Amino acid sequence: MTQVDADAAVQQKIRGIFFADYTFAEPSDRFIRLYGEDRDDITLGLAHLHEQLNRLFKFLNSKAPKGTEGHFNAHESRQLIDLREEVLGLRSAVHNAGSSLNLDSTYERALEGAEEWLVHSGGSPIPTGFTPVDLKWHEPIFWFGKEDRVHLEKRDALILTLEGEGSFARVHSFVDPMYGVKVARKKLVSPATAEESFRFKQEFETMSKLSFPYVLDVYQYDEKDRSYTMEYCESTLDAYVQERNDDEKFDNSSRRRVALQFLYGLNYLHLLNYCHRDLSYNNVLVKRYDKNAVIVKLSDFGFAKHDSSTYTKTSAEIFGSITDPSLDNFKNFEPINDIYPVGFILNFIFTGSKSIKDDDSEISTIVHKCLDAKPANRYQSVLEIIEALDHLKLSPHSAST
Repeated sequence: MTQVDADAAVQQKIRGIFFADYTFAEPSDRFIRLYGEDRDDITLGLAHLHEQLNRLFKFLNSKAPKGTEGHFNAHESRQLIDLREEVLGLRSAVHNAGSSLNLDSTYERALEGAEEWLVHSGGSPIPTGFTPVDLKWHEPIFWFGKEDRVHLEKRDALILTLEGEGSFARVHSFVDPMYGVKVARKKLVSPATAEESFRFKQEFETMSKLSFPYVLDVYQYDEKDRSYTMEYCESTLDAYVQERNDDEKFDNSSRRRVALQFLYGLNYLHLLNYCHRDLSYNNVLVKRYDKNAVIVKLSDFGFAKHDSSTYTKTSAEIFGSITDPSLDNFKNFEPINDIYPVGFILNFIFTGSKSIKDDDSEISTIVHKCLDAKPANRYQSVLEIIEALDHLKLSPHSAST
């Protein structure tokens, strides 16, 4: 048997035995593209493992910011234990078959280190000094044999399209030449103050800890360029509602779906003890798909703050596009203060107008309860608003018609 025949036999064994269990795996396309377009067992298996590792490590990063203690939930602890055994067992089997399945060194160290503190029940105490895992979203973490990893093409000649510009950052879009996927880049505008630089980097770090369908994904931070790449969305909520406001297909049921996605994202933030602190019509993005399907994404976390954070602006000045009149100091911002701009955003989604209407409709009642001047009279949680919308009896036509 020649060496070529031997290699083919090894690959057939790897494909037919070790990766057979992944025939029906359903990883997302963003990970499949990293390992090939054939969608065979090996491609599906490696994409599946990569996606699951990123999901669990991203959650782990959020539970223990760099240098601090934390508690990793029991369910995710068991999942990571099982996934660790699955990855290490697969690598061992491939090695015994005469090949090698290499794993990115960052992930390998994380899996090896986790053995010392992961437990099966009651959750796992994350040790002090834990270093968050540097997740890879645009490059593979597995590869066979001694072959070097895939390198992205140089991006010097990329065509950037300006998507938006704020007071201290610009957002461009470009098509990644490696994968043909449109992504966005947010770049800090120069000159920037020390505080603006801090908040810009903090925004990326905050978003990198979050993993939820209705929160914008971020990918990689560039220290030299003072920019980071992120998921591309075609529209802001402001532009999307105005564009579809006279479309009879954008009825009250469609508007409620958009509103609920927005609320699901905010509820997720509050459950993790984050306040957004800058909710607005333009800080909620809309990702479009075929047949008018959309996913709403919370974005712009420059003012977001975790309740454990000790950093805040010393001034009492209030920031944000829609500010709560009951708030007298930005440092005292609580989840209840995020409820106030929710009223304006829900009103805009359902009516297409930024002017608050005062009528006897159920949606008007919900909006006005969010906007009550006294925080104690408002909904006390986003979940309460979600429940109110779930029970809302809507006519088939939108409120704007």
